[in-house]
Amino acid sequence: MTAVLTDERDLVEYYFNQPWSDGLPVVPPTPERVAAVLDVLGGQPGELVARIPPRWGSLTRELLAVNMVMAGCKPEYAPWCGRPCWR
Repeated sequence: MTAVLTDERDLVEYYFNQPWSDGLPVVPPTPERVAAVLDVLGGQPGELVARIPPRWGSLTRELLAVNMVMAGCKPEYAPWCGRPCWR
């Protein structure tokens, strides 16, 4: 069954009922919001950014942008989130 949600508040409530949230607010990753982050990140959306443990899944620029939006990051934060970590 597919649910059609038209209101962002409905989307937020839907996210809370899924295993995608730890109880913090989730910003709906609309195509426009994701595109705004991708514009700042640059490169190709399918470009591999990192492998994420423990199962070493692929993090592409597009998935990074989606997760940034859902976490409430603004596009101007993208340069910090998209650069390699230094230890």
